[in-house]
Amino acid sequence: VAFVTGGAGLAAFTEETVRDERILALSSKVRYVVDPNNPYPKAYTGHVRMTLKDGINYFRSPSQVLSEPPATGEVFRIGGLVEAGTLIRGQGNTVTFSVTDTNTVVPVRYTGILPDLFAEGAGMVALGQMEGDTFIASEVLAKHDETYMPKEVIDALKEQGVYKDGTQPGS
Repeated sequence: VAFVTGGAGLAAFTEETVRDERILALSSKVRYVVDPNNPYPKAYTGHVRMTLKDGINYFRSPSQVLSEPPATGEVFRIGGLVEAGTLIRGQGNTVTFSVTDTNTVVPVRYTGILPDLFAEGAGMVALGQMEGDTFIASEVLAKHDETYMPKEVIDALKEQGVYKDGTQPGS
């Protein structure tokens, strides 16, 4: 209700709002999981975790993946630098490599053709989901020229103190 009307409280759940086609369409996309560790009804607490779909995906740096693990099956974007010495080409189009923000490293597996500018030490962003400790990418993007790096990657590297004024580590 809050996403459609801008707010929600007990009074917002009227016969009219629960029959609203916009709310019904949105509610069909919602899933929930009951937390067996929640002491409800002894303590009335709640936690809502949203995963945006339909073209909108959260961006996470490798450090954020470790400190705030994504929900099982959650599709998100991960970005950073391709760690030197980790690119391994397997059978067919399958490659593995690691992405780092220079603080944390996350292994990545991708089946497909990598962009021409994909290289160790270069900035990249991938779309996919975690499977155990490995990020399974469905799409991999690389910087598109010698000076460009995705804003989210720059921000993640700045948080680690390794990206300053257009320079990359090792350049």
